[in-house]
Amino acid sequence: MIAITTTDLNLRAGPGTSYTLLAVLAAGARLEVAAITPGWTQVPGMGWVSSAYLRAALDGAALPVSDLFSSAARLDSTESRHARLSLEAVGEGAERAHRIVQLLDVERSARYLPAVGKTYCNIYATDFAHAWGAFLPRTWWTPDALRRLQAGEAVKPVYAETVTELNANALYDWLAAGRSAWGWTRHDTADALQQAVNGGRIGVICAARTDASRSGHITVCVPEDATHKAARKVDGGPVVSPLQSQAGTRNLAYHVTAWWGGAQFRGFGFWSHA
Repeated sequence: MIAITTTDLNLRAGPGTSYTLLAVLAAGARLEVAAITPGWTQVPGMGWVSSAYLRAALDGAALPVSDLFSSAARLDSTESRHARLSLEAVGEGAERAHRIVQLLDVERSARYLPAVGKTYCNIYATDFAHAWGAFLPRTWWTPDALRRLQAGEAVKPVYAETVTELNANALYDWLAAGRSAWGWTRHDTADALQQAVNGGRIGVICAARTDASRSGHITVCVPEDATHKAARKVDGGPVVSPLQSQAGTRNLAYHVTAWWGGAQFRGFGFWSHA
């Protein structure tokens, strides 16, 4: 786990003030420890510090889940798009992702239908991840709520007060910040992403706009099967565009468009989740 020093803190050679002072750690230092133990905590490879001046870092999986749920959030409704769906179990096995494609029915479900000036790629991607059992936030804590959580305060997710919706730009920033604690792994290439997904993971491709007033885009990467294949320049060669499912200006159950490389995007990435 990660512990944070709450003040300038003496690092000693052993668990007590009689041991040699090795260094003074600045307030806010992040230390990797097995656990914060009563009295003194060992920092492997460094020394010991007083546990009274440590707190657990509330990041990664230690943060409370920020998502909201509502009975009004349904596939046949445009209400409560900010909330999670209650979804039936999709089971396990090689066809799991394709069963989710069928369940969400992106090309017909009212929840994802584009409106004037609005598209819902972020909602589809987060719904898909939720159906898979992976956490991809539909809403996330506001900066003020994060500060209160870090201070040890109990904070409830309240829409537009302590949590805010994440569009595709914000989802890119959330993923790019490094979310291994939530189970997400970043891949260097489209081919590496498709291989990971073919091996039993879920994937996303996410890009953020240079113009922050316009939303980026996010698609779900699904495994190849006998009917649906990723794009390759030659048979058996590396994947140049993964097999994807998306909502957006066009809602497509499957496609293989390599859409993320345009100058309109300030960044893009490939991620997968077990």
